[in-house]
Formats: sequence, C-alpha cells, structure tokens
Amino acid sequence: MALRPLAHGAAWLRLRADAPQPREQVTAFRTDGTLVPLTEAACEAMLRWISADYPDAAWDAELGLDLATGLIQPWIDAPLGPAAPAGV
Repeated sequence: MALRPLAHGAAWLRLRADAPQPREQVTAFRTDGTLVPLTEAACEAMLRWISADYPDAAWDAELGLDLATGLIQPWIDAPLGPAAPAGV
C-alpha cells in the first residue's frame, strides 16, 4: 500500500490493486472514524474539484481511473472547503 498525498489535507490510499471493488463500495474515511460511502457521481465530482485546483496535474487520468474502479479510497485528513463536492 502507498499513500499519494494531495492538496487540502487529502491523501489517496491505494487498496487491493489486483481486486477492484464495485464503484458503490468506494468509501471515504474521515479522521473522526466515520465512513462516508461515495457514489459514482460523488467520485466524479471529487475529481472535477481536484482538477479545478490542479489543471496541469499529470496524475488526473490515472487517479480518475483508479477512483472510478475502486482501486483507491479517499482518506480525508482535513475538513473540505466550501468547494467540496456534494455527498463527500
């Protein structure tokens, strides 16, 4: 497992790269211990939100594929700002 640090206190934890999860099972873990399920729409919104802040990021395509297929799960280390996508 490896952490991929991103902005705004978020990091993406890669899990079970050889066994993708259904999109419905992608879950956000908050530092208070709660689990927040992410829908496909919320995943796409999260990617748009990150891409808006970092339009030149070379990892956007890979990140999008990994998140959409459930290869990674977001670990939210800090409160998301007002621009955070709904459902996250």
